Amino acid sequence: MNVVTKPHKPPLPSLFLSNARSLVNKIDNLELQLAGNRYVRDCCVLIITETWLHPRIPDASMQLAGRTMLRWDRTEDSGKSRGGGLCMYVHENWCNNGTMIDKHCSPDLEYMSLRCRPFFLPRELTVVIITAVYIPPDANVNTALSLLLNTINEQQRAYPDGVHIIAGDFNKANLKAVLPKFYQHVKCFTRGENTLDHVYSNIKHAYRAIPLPHLGQSDHLSLLLSPAYTPLRRSVKTTINITNYRGREATTGDLSAILAEELNCFFARFETSQQQHSSAPAPPPPSSGPRTSPALPPSPSGSCTTLLTVREHDVRRMFLAVNPRKAAGPDGVPGNVLRSCAHQLAHIFTHVCLDKGLSHQPVPDSETRAPPLLHSHGEHRFSTGLCVEPPPVLSLHI
Repeated sequence: MNVVTKPHKPPLPSLFLSNARSLVNKIDNLELQLAGNRYVRDCCVLIITETWLHPRIPDASMQLAGRTMLRWDRTEDSGKSRGGGLCMYVHENWCNNGTMIDKHCSPDLEYMSLRCRPFFLPRELTVVIITAVYIPPDANVNTALSLLLNTINEQQRAYPDGVHIIAGDFNKANLKAVLPKFYQHVKCFTRGENTLDHVYSNIKHAYRAIPLPHLGQSDHLSLLLSPAYTPLRRSVKTTINITNYRGREATTGDLSAILAEELNCFFARFETSQQQHSSAPAPPPPSSGPRTSPALPPSPSGSCTTLLTVREHDVRRMFLAVNPRKAAGPDGVPGNVLRSCAHQLAHIFTHVCLDKGLSHQPVPDSETRAPPLLHSHGEHRFSTGLCVEPPPVLSLHI
């Protein structure tokens, strides 16, 4: 998915992370950042830490056009009267149903969790869970990480197929100490020579972090997280490769003549003459035991042909001998499919492809010219090339 041409349909939400240290004094700087940088303007979610907001500041004074604001101010449970606070702005063109599912405030940890079901999301993902985190510098890191671990575990149990993003100011804490399977995407310094602002997710190589200028007089660099995740291939593409299905691009009228000629050439490639085909004996009825194609009639004198007998266990053995590590052939069917379904395909190929297609005529030897092919309009067409080498299952009897 091209994030530039379709900024509101990314595989993962684009993020803007900044430690504001009083959002009231820097709301104009944030609006200027949105107006001057189209990548920030098109960001799906803006995450602001240390907003320093309190209940006496109304939401209307902090709103941004085209975005839904969700905030979590520091409470008395933190033991402090000011500072802290978290805020997220969700772009309405990306998602309009963001819901706060969890929040917490204590002397060691502040976080708020947002659940989003955007308009576009890869099929392998069901929901986006974004958790904004602020861990104060004087917090007990072990306590903070323990609380955060319990929260993330509960969210992963509730949404096992979702993408979980944890972003914020961690100061001295490192989430990988308790969640080693999460990946940290910020590699650059965010304050002096320290990386205090982190972004974690449960998807490897999900984001590419780009440092941006400070927000006003803040001492933290802002971060732009651009999605680098590539969605998994759709199963429809595999079906197209196997069946050669073209959808609405190919019509019946355009392909009818070509398809008829291709089928005629394929099924008539072992015919010698129309009279020999009419005089060939009918194949025996199917039996309950292992399938064996009937013996072919003797060829006319002077023709270079060989009798053919193909048994079901021979076909099965050839399928089981397919190397699944090799590339698929022109038909696009993977080798592991043929090998895994050998027992099911052996009966079908022996009955349909061999009994029905080859039981009436012999297979020409290599180094002999191909027999005449019956054209769809009745005349005979002769091939000027040599007959190709027969497949391995037929080579056993030639």
